[in-house]
Amino acid sequence: MYARRKHRAALILGAALAATPPAQAFESRFGDATLQVDTLLTAGVAVRVQDRDPGLVSRGNGGTGLSSNIDDGNLNYDRGDITYAPLQFNQDLNLSWGDYGAFVRIYGYYDPVNAEFDEAALNGRRRDDRVVEAYAADLRLLDGYAYGNFELADMPLSLRIGNQVVSWGESTFIQFGINSINTYDLTKLRYPGSELKNVFVPVPLVYAQLGVTDEISFEAFYQLGNEKVVVDPQGSLFGQVDGLATGGEFLILESVFFEQNDLPDGYRIFRRKDKDARKDGQFGFALTAIVPDWNSMEFGLFFMNIHSSLPLTSGYALSEAQWQQYNEISATGTQDPSGLTGVLLVRGLLAPESLSAAQIEKLRGIHGVGGYRLEYPEDIQVTGISFNTDTPLGVALQGEFSWRHGQPFQIDDYELVYHGLAPVTQLAGPVGGTAFSMFFPENQLGQDVAPGSYFQGYRRMDMLQWQLTGTYLWGPDNPFKAEQWTILVEFGATKILDMPDKAELRFEGPGTFQKGGTEGVSDNYYSEDFGWGYRVLTFLNYANFLGSSWNFTPTLTFFHDINGTPAGPARSFIEDSMQAQASMRFEYLGRWAFDLSYISFFGVGKDYRNTNLLHDRDSAAFSVKYAF
Repeated sequence: MYARRKHRAALILGAALAATPPAQAFESRFGDATLQVDTLLTAGVAVRVQDRDPGLVSRGNGGTGLSSNIDDGNLNYDRGDITYAPLQFNQDLNLSWGDYGAFVRIYGYYDPVNAEFDEAALNGRRRDDRVVEAYAADLRLLDGYAYGNFELADMPLSLRIGNQVVSWGESTFIQFGINSINTYDLTKLRYPGSELKNVFVPVPLVYAQLGVTDEISFEAFYQLGNEKVVVDPQGSLFGQVDGLATGGEFLILESVFFEQNDLPDGYRIFRRKDKDARKDGQFGFALTAIVPDWNSMEFGLFFMNIHSSLPLTSGYALSEAQWQQYNEISATGTQDPSGLTGVLLVRGLLAPESLSAAQIEKLRGIHGVGGYRLEYPEDIQVTGISFNTDTPLGVALQGEFSWRHGQPFQIDDYELVYHGLAPVTQLAGPVGGTAFSMFFPENQLGQDVAPGSYFQGYRRMDMLQWQLTGTYLWGPDNPFKAEQWTILVEFGATKILDMPDKAELRFEGPGTFQKGGTEGVSDNYYSEDFGWGYRVLTFLNYANFLGSSWNFTPTLTFFHDINGTPAGPARSFIEDSMQAQASMRFEYLGRWAFDLSYISFFGVGKDYRNTNLLHDRDSAAFSVKYAF
């Protein structure tokens, strides 16, 4: 009994969302060795069924929105367009001999729609190869590890080494709790017919599990490398901040006079080389115990030291050379001694018609203003406790509490941008410096930054998170006459400790497209120190549906973030944001599966256009699978 129990919620989630038909695997024996091969082929298509909201498209691109940094994907796909059409190949190979073995998982995908895509948002340019590899065409090794079972002082010991997934804690849907060893690939979650085994990204590590007694188990891991969260890439339907995703190379400064496709480089902040976390220093321990006298309740204690798999943004200030390039775009073609030319150009207050062709050409020749990079901060300590049990009412309960020490949180991007422009006050002279203070609101990071210097864009704080999940399995006497009706409800809450007041320092929130602290911009848009919400999953199982050889499973999921938008990027809740997905699955003869689904994003938040950036991306999808 030493092995930790797989709690019911995890098994249910796998059954509901991983629609692999239960086909018989290929098996071959070689003496004492056995090779098992499972193969799954999937074809699917997804279509956008909702018109884009002009409030999520910048004014420079023909909309009414305030930012050009979030609309590439929205512009690339119209209502009725095919957004995904992947062909997927999964193959699991397990070679075992006695107490030893090796497991390999191969995954390939090709999406002809997105692999050969000309982006409307980029003047029809061919999609970046990095974007294609991330979510449109690749063949990769996911899991690949060796394993063995041994005896250590009469205690059973299991070892695994290689690329693998290790799941700790009791969360089903809500992220950033105890289950933080592996990262995830959001692009595969968007695929029609997605499989959970393709969403979680294996990491290279050594893992050990020791059965101390029949009721007590000890686990440990040491990570040998890093994997980053794969977010929706630049230009994909669900891509949000274009310059921070795969393929993103710049962020755009405010300029109402130029369309994005005609924007001079002088209005871009270019991305520099990412700062990756070191490969060593990630490890963890877990102690779990089953208490037979308490209805066999299982408790767990956990500790991990990990590096962030989510990126944080830091900046580089405007350099003296960049400033001189701006300030010499004057009528005479020389440095403007007043500094006004540079200030007005940096602020985007000079229309193209007020500039000569030569001046515009110079503006195009400036390689950005300042700079930014993505960082993956190191050494975040995660401590947690968990439990799971069955209640007399037939409801399975599981929950966890986690404390993250030194979790990094992103400062608002406008505070970083204006801090990066602060050297203008030193370089522009008295007249230009005065003009700068008129046109540029003071930032919360201060004006004291050296030209061209690096500055950190995040702050570390402690984060607490609570989660509670209840699962009920209703047998054949349910009102829908199904063999089984499954209902799962999960609640969660996040609290950030000692977070500064918004008047002192604002942290990034979804859709904060204007400088905080200025007239007409409410502080309500910025992140808070608390948020909570719930998730619901329910589905029905009909075997031999209507007397046929088909099995039928209708499924509904509903996510609702009730109150509060905690600081990110480790954010699980966005106030009033909602998501619903309905699907139907038909399985035939244990080999074929057909899925039809519809997903909708809604909820108005504090501001309809600012907080739920996906509210115009409703999609319908169909997929077919064959397992052998």
